[in-house]
Amino acid sequence: MINKIVSLLKKQKGIEYKVKELKTKTTELFFVRDRLETNRKTNVATYYVTVYKRFDTYMGESSFEVSPMQELDEVEDLIQRAIDRCKYVKNQPFELPEALKTFKDTSKCDLDSLDDDEVAKNVVKAVFKADNSVDGWINSVEIFINRHETRLMNSNGIDYTSHSADLFIEMIPTWVGKNEEIELYQSITTSAINYNDIYNKAKELMANAKARAVAKNLPKKLKKCNVILPQEEIAMIVDSFVKQLSYSVSFMNMNLFKVGDQLSDGADCDNMTITLKKAVEGTSDARLFDGDGIVLKDCNIIKDGIIKKLHGDQKYGSYLGVKKPTGAYTNAELEPGSVAYEDMLNEPYIYCVYFSSPQLEEYSSYYGGEVRLGFYFDGKDTYPVTGFSIAGNLYEDLKHFRFSKEVDTFQTFRGPKYLWIPNVNIN
Repeated sequence: MINKIVSLLKKQKGIEYKVKELKTKTTELFFVRDRLETNRKTNVATYYVTVYKRFDTYMGESSFEVSPMQELDEVEDLIQRAIDRCKYVKNQPFELPEALKTFKDTSKCDLDSLDDDEVAKNVVKAVFKADNSVDGWINSVEIFINRHETRLMNSNGIDYTSHSADLFIEMIPTWVGKNEEIELYQSITTSAINYNDIYNKAKELMANAKARAVAKNLPKKLKKCNVILPQEEIAMIVDSFVKQLSYSVSFMNMNLFKVGDQLSDGADCDNMTITLKKAVEGTSDARLFDGDGIVLKDCNIIKDGIIKKLHGDQKYGSYLGVKKPTGAYTNAELEPGSVAYEDMLNEPYIYCVYFSSPQLEEYSSYYGGEVRLGFYFDGKDTYPVTGFSIAGNLYEDLKHFRFSKEVDTFQTFRGPKYLWIPNVNIN
């Protein structure tokens, strides 16, 4: 189908284009308790078309989707409508990426050589192995094995294809406490197949559900405390810096930082080193090239706390005068820190396991949120706590961040599993 769409586009005079074909095959299982309710497979293809047209002083752009069920005359009509709409979108002119003769599809992951049904069966065993309590149980589970094939073609000769695959697990446990019945939520998205790791995460989730059911309030006098954040919140912090250092933010003069700025000096912290990559170990979204067809290479944007480089897509890179834009990334890696997790537990702390809705406001520098479940160590005893909030100033507290030596992957982020921050405000 993609070749037919491109043939129709080539018939049009005075336009440029890009077409992305995304084919996705899935194996999906839905459980209520330990009973399989639905088991299905899907095979879907979608086509994303963008048309560009140059005018005297600007470059128009319009996009639309195509279903493989549509007839060619319908597609031709969609193309013509998109060309007509281009006159209403007045972008600064820029050049589309050109094809690299050396490009090869080198994508690979653990799932490549595995059978989907066998993977699903083993995942089910690993998850429900942790469901062995009387007062708590896994209420629902969804398991998706996704296989993607992406092909991108444009009017400058690009014709690239890459493959990726991932496993998605959603688990909702229920636990009956003395005063209330609670539920937690956890999802796992990975391309690294490790059934023992899946079991351990399901086991930890059940333990957290039990802890949440008996969690207490913090002492009222506690107004500040050392805080340990899990990897999901570290990923959110890293993502905020990745966004801030994009070409688009800089072009719109919304950037808080510029190349050469020093975020921290390492005197009382672990300086961040962040590298953008086409893939990290266990990523849920590996990409050899971005949405414009730029082939991705490792891109170090922060080194030892100093901003080294901006990054972004073809359009905004061109607007900033960048000769070879880096491309748009989905994967980021943060180098490990200097402190072992065990050493973070030596002084009083609150380990914030689950937030209701963690927040990070880049321009006010506020970060924090309401904590649904945490573990408080008062210097003598450790017990589960709930019903409180933490709040801090990201750019001030960054100067005191200590990251763990232990690393893991959360979706498309790989880096330290824990972040230790001293004297955080407790509400």
